[in-house]
Amino acid sequence: MDSKTQAMQVGVESFISSNRSEAYKSRMLLWGFALIGFTIAVLRAPHTATSIVAMAVVFLAIIGVVDYFLLRQFRPGQLVVKLTDEGVESPMMSGPNKKLPWGSIRGVSIQPIHDQSCLVFQMSPELGLPDKKHFLTRANPSRPTISLAGLDATAQDNLADSIGRHLLRRDNLLEIDIRNPVREVREFMESVRELAPMPLVMSFLVVANAIVWIAMLAAGAKILASPIPMLYEWGANSTSAVQNGQLWRLVSSMFIHGNIFHLVINMAALVSAGLIVERIYGHRLFALIYFASGIVGSSLSLYF
Repeated sequence: MDSKTQAMQVGVESFISSNRSEAYKSRMLLWGFALIGFTIAVLRAPHTATSIVAMAVVFLAIIGVVDYFLLRQFRPGQLVVKLTDEGVESPMMSGPNKKLPWGSIRGVSIQPIHDQSCLVFQMSPELGLPDKKHFLTRANPSRPTISLAGLDATAQDNLADSIGRHLLRRDNLLEIDIRNPVREVREFMESVRELAPMPLVMSFLVVANAIVWIAMLAAGAKILASPIPMLYEWGANSTSAVQNGQLWRLVSSMFIHGNIFHLVINMAALVSAGLIVERIYGHRLFALIYFASGIVGSSLSLYF
């Protein structure tokens, strides 16, 4: 389902959560990593059928609780925000009041709060609301918020534009600029992506590391802990070997990983940084940065 604005009746716009939102992606990652963790726990040591069932129940209970209380409210098809001629309504609005009349709103912005986009309202000072967070709920009566984690980027932009149009009609202004640093970051990333749509060097490095890992597994390496002699044979870094002239190990060790966790964490870091760095500096300079930093890191590791 796509995030979309649905005209339920004249003068009403409803913004619905979708499976393209960050919250939905977080749910999928949560269950995906839980499945991987459960599989590794089962493979790590022999288990009886009873212990495997008990472990599965514990995993499901823990992940299920996290999913239910933190992410389930953003599942696709849920109402996030509704705009009417009277004001803004949302079941996810902070504080006990879930409706804000247009006349009570003096400012609106979209801000990143706890790593998720939030619609933040500034209420009219004439209402006399305290401008501080509640000790327990952390809700600020003068600045109520609505989490937009359930909406994709397009729906968030459409929501900001719709709110701006409503405020323009009521305040008789020529223009209203709803501050949206989240959109600014996204537009920057899109402009960077246009510089190099395909990060070739990063993709090659990820594939190369994966091929080496698969080859090591085929040769007898272990998923959770490869034997040290085997790592050495395949080109792992070694102080004595480098001192004896095997300088090639400073490069080969960049593609050797001792276990699946080592590989996944390194590749996640490579993709996270590489998507931006290669697009900014270009393919050749990114390759130079990667190998230079790898050689320096391998060299320093000989002394620690």
